[in-house]
Amino acid sequence: MATTSSSPAPAPATPREHSSPKIAALRGIVRDVLESGTPLLAICLGHQVLSSLLGFSLIRKPQPYQGMQRSIDFFGRQERVGFYSTFVAVGDVPGLSISSDPDTGEVHALRAPGFASTQFHPESVLTEHGIDILAELLTGLL
Repeated sequence: MATTSSSPAPAPATPREHSSPKIAALRGIVRDVLESGTPLLAICLGHQVLSSLLGFSLIRKPQPYQGMQRSIDFFGRQERVGFYSTFVAVGDVPGLSISSDPDTGEVHALRAPGFASTQFHPESVLTEHGIDILAELLTGLL
């Protein structure tokens, strides 16, 4: 299984900078993994890159979520999760299971055969049931 993630620190480049060597490399890796059929779990920057490749728009938040805990609807249930992001995906792509904020349209998580992703960090101490969330996403991929 392939995984993509970023550290809680701000990303190495913005996910919209497709010409940035780091972002271009990450886009290539995510594209190759998707095409290979290898299960993929993408977190934070990886989620943004995956979302962009799937056709979502990426927008810069007016105020970054650096170390912010929020309660979200995670595929039909409330979860308190930790965010560390400046950019978020927005929009809708048919055929995907999407967890998003009903007011802002910010995509919190995606699921589809072969991949899952989260904008928030399930491994963060700010995510109350992070291990359960990771187990659920990984089990769904395998």
